[in-house]
Amino acid sequence: MPVVQISSNISLAGQEKQVLLIAVARLVSKIMEKPIQDVMVALTGADFVMMEDFGPAAFIDIRCLSGLEEEGVKACLCEGLRDVLRQCASLDPDRVYVNFFEVSPDCAWRFRDGVPVCPKIAMDAR
Repeated sequence: MPVVQISSNISLAGQEKQVLLIAVARLVSKIMEKPIQDVMVALTGADFVMMEDFGPAAFIDIRCLSGLEEEGVKACLCEGLRDVLRQCASLDPDRVYVNFFEVSPDCAWRFRDGVPVCPKIAMDAR
């Protein structure tokens, strides 16, 4: 259940947004070895000032149940996101912050076939 929330002041047209979102989803799926259908990516607009400059910037929040503490995962995600944002949005990597957060299974819920499911309860039931 990796969730990637990108807040940015970059201006992208509809198709450009879709390309960025799909590229990030595929990157996270590959690096974290999670099924693509379990990856969610959101892009929201925000106002930023960084280094007293209002130019293009982004804050990326990555949350998941597990996998972030495996060796090299955070660095690979940062490098991959750097490349995707540079290619899809011409965003300078020096103006991007990334936050990683591992969520407790007790606090993570999702819907499966319209029914709310807690991954911890599903794992305990096995």
